[in-house]
Amino acid sequence: MRALLRYVLLKSIRERFIAPLLLFPVLTLGAPMVGLSIRAALFGRTDYPIFLARTSPIENLVFLLTVVFFVVAIAAGVAAFWIFRKEIGDRSIASLVMATHPASIPLAAVFYGTVIGSTAFVIALPLVFLMLGTLPIGLGLTMFVAIVSSLLAASAASLLASLSADPGMLLPLLLLAPFVKEIAELDARWIVTSLVLIILCPLIAARMLERRCTA
Repeated sequence: MRALLRYVLLKSIRERFIAPLLLFPVLTLGAPMVGLSIRAALFGRTDYPIFLARTSPIENLVFLLTVVFFVVAIAAGVAAFWIFRKEIGDRSIASLVMATHPASIPLAAVFYGTVIGSTAFVIALPLVFLMLGTLPIGLGLTMFVAIVSSLLAASAASLLASLSADPGMLLPLLLLAPFVKEIAELDARWIVTSLVLIILCPLIAARMLERRCTA
């Protein structure tokens, strides 16, 4: 497993897609700030703090954080999907399957995606502060939601990658939006359901990879 993680790290450095994934949430959230800056320059009007929803400051913070959680989850899912995409596409994944336990491959992808998602969330937090002038009080719970959302998206992406290396397989990740919303609200049923999926998806992915290699 350690050798596989080293391979993942070296590959992501060589192909230079760590930085784009880490900065994806910041660029997504930064778009409203750029728009407001242009508006201020043209018309001399500024809106600060930024209200993405016309509600109270607390509800506005919750709304923005939910958006951040979802964008971070997408970044985690893309990372987990992309890291072994080439190997699955050209069937060279068989050499990795024979060199290690089949479950190690999706687990490595999930770990990589979760690290990317969690780190991207930490990088995005200062931008949240700049946009709203405040940060959530429970940073521990906030980080928990970001990690669970990243885990869920990365696990789902590992399963999707085992089915096909086509980039179009990433589209089902958009269906995770309701999960992320309910996880952000700390709904116990949705969190438990997510944890079950986090466990099942890599196991199914390992089985699919094994079949793909023996076919």
